[in-house]
Amino acid sequence: MVKLGRNKRQFGVLAASAALVMGLVAPLHAAEWKILAPKGSEFSASLPGAPKLDKKVEKEKTGTTTTNYDWSLEAENAYYLVGYQEHPAAAARLVKADAILDETIKGFTGGNNKGQINTVKKLKLNGFAGREIKATMPDGVQLQAKLFWVKRRLYMAMAGFPTADATAAKDATKFLNSFKLLGKP
Repeated sequence: MVKLGRNKRQFGVLAASAALVMGLVAPLHAAEWKILAPKGSEFSASLPGAPKLDKKVEKEKTGTTTTNYDWSLEAENAYYLVGYQEHPAAAARLVKADAILDETIKGFTGGNNKGQINTVKKLKLNGFAGREIKATMPDGVQLQAKLFWVKRRLYMAMAGFPTADATAAKDATKFLNSFKLLGKP
C-alpha cells in the first residue's frame, strides 16, 4: 500500500474536543439548519448554521500535494466538520479504500488524541466504501464520524459533543445522516 502522506484529519478531532472543553463554542439557540453543497465538492450536508471554509494545501517531502477543504461550525455544545482531502491521482490509484479508511480511524486514537474508539461500522454510500465511527475522547467529548473514500478524495463528516448532552447527540445524528455524496466525485 502507498501512503498518501500523514493523515491531517486529526486536527478536527482535537478542535472539537478543545472547543467544547474550553467553552469556546458560540451559542446558536434554535439555529436554522442549512444545506451546504459547495460547487465542485460533490457532497451535501445539513448544518445548524453557516460553516466557515478552511482550505489548506500541504506539500509532502515526496513533492506530492494534498489539499484539504474543511467546513466547520461551532454551535451550542457541539462542533461540526465536513469536507474532504484531495490526493494526487497517481498516488490515489495505488490506495485500497479499506486501508485508507482504517488508517484514518487510527488518527482518532493516535498521537495526542488518545481517544477510545467505541464502534466502527463498515458502510457504503453510492457504492463507495465508508466507515461510521463513535469515539470518546479523554475529556469526555463524544465524536461521531462518517468517512468515505471516493476515487482520490477522503470525505469526512464529524460531530463532537459532551457525553451527557442528549440534544447535541440528536443533532449530531441529524447532521451525519444528512451527509450525501452527489454525482460521481
